[in-house]
Amino acid sequence: MVLMPYLHGITRARFPFGVTLLVLINAFVFFGLQSGDEAHYAAEVAHYSHTPLPEIELPLYEVYLRQQNESDDADEVKELSARGNIASALAHMERDEAFMQKLHADEIVTTKNTDYAMWKSLRANHEAALANVFTNRYEFDTKHPSWLTALTHQFLHANFGHILGNMIVLMLIAPAVEALIGTRLFLAIYLCSGFAALGMHLLIGGDSGGLLGASGAISGAMGAFAVLLGRRKIPFFYSLVVYFDVIRAPALLALPIWLANEIVQLVWLGDGHVAYGAHFGGLLMGALLVWPLRKRAAERLEQVSQSMQPAQADNADLARARRHMAAMNYEEARKSYALTAQAAAGDETLLQECLNVTALAPASEAYHATVAQVLRLPGNKAATHTMVLETFRAYVQKALPVPRIRVSTLVMLSERFMRQRNLPELERCVRLLHATAPDDPRSRETASRSASFLADAGERGKATQLNELFAAR
Repeated sequence: MVLMPYLHGITRARFPFGVTLLVLINAFVFFGLQSGDEAHYAAEVAHYSHTPLPEIELPLYEVYLRQQNESDDADEVKELSARGNIASALAHMERDEAFMQKLHADEIVTTKNTDYAMWKSLRANHEAALANVFTNRYEFDTKHPSWLTALTHQFLHANFGHILGNMIVLMLIAPAVEALIGTRLFLAIYLCSGFAALGMHLLIGGDSGGLLGASGAISGAMGAFAVLLGRRKIPFFYSLVVYFDVIRAPALLALPIWLANEIVQLVWLGDGHVAYGAHFGGLLMGALLVWPLRKRAAERLEQVSQSMQPAQADNADLARARRHMAAMNYEEARKSYALTAQAAAGDETLLQECLNVTALAPASEAYHATVAQVLRLPGNKAATHTMVLETFRAYVQKALPVPRIRVSTLVMLSERFMRQRNLPELERCVRLLHATAPDDPRSRETASRSASFLADAGERGKATQLNELFAAR
């Protein structure tokens, strides 16, 4: 099941500069600065393989494993070494914290070993080369902590799946937090949550070694989201297999879903290298830091509510639609949403809610009527045009039995698509004009202007086809 908050009503008035900055920094670090790490690491492992280090260290590691009654691991290391797979054997050895501590303490290769001096020098060179790998240099090392890496580790990620999951959660949750408390406070709370996550990881005795990822800071954004919105009902989009819809539920619903996801990963996948304690530390810090800001957030939410009020005041149809949705009476809900759309007075948030529900039945009168209201939205704001454009594209593909758009609306859409240079949609409008009212003077005039526009835009073949289409009448 997919469940996500739909918070356009809160965020539409304020562009999320802070969230955008964080996403760009994380993307730049991962796809730019970290991109060469794998090659650098592979080169150093290849160099390691051609030194005497494998012949010295790996047999001793095998002996160590047998002394620890870990014969299976010892056999695996022996087999990897025999096959020449030094990279895998080395990775196995360097993940063994207990062994590496003894190795660094000269308890494995001792001063009595005739190769000690050579080994010591080669081992130091190897570790220095690994330390120069960007990720290794800027991740947080619990054995050698620093304030710099306490900050930089928040912008590093282990792999593509790691950064993708984190950025999706950040973009879903954080824009609402930023809109409610402001960009500077949001960024400060985000970073402080990252530090708190690290502190919790150390406090509970997290595994030694490297720590990286934005999850702790993002958990702080989740904690802030839960405190600021609390029991206030907001729209949630949900999808269950092939069924999807929009419901209104308390914002706190997002919190147990996040917690359940953490628990499922912990139980099913094991703790692995995931710092769950850090996640909960970040969550707690984010919640505590925004607690004094609830009044500011409430005032902002009141402003949003008042800005939406003219379109929704005394809207009995909207209230009925939502009651029908809650009762899963979808046919009646669609009818009420269609009536609501007619009285929406250009409220794009309200129209989107109506569209989300009526689009589930593409053959219904409610869907056709709601789309008609969306397609006639005035204004040239980017958000408005995007809504009109996406609604038009979806409607011409899914409307049953066929799209039903008035000539006046198609003429207006053609003008919009010419201004925005949406050439495929412009051509589609003209063809719909031909299918709807080929003899209407408005259709012919719009077709002629559109064909000229397409020709000037380099689409001479399509322009000729449109001219021929109307010339055939």
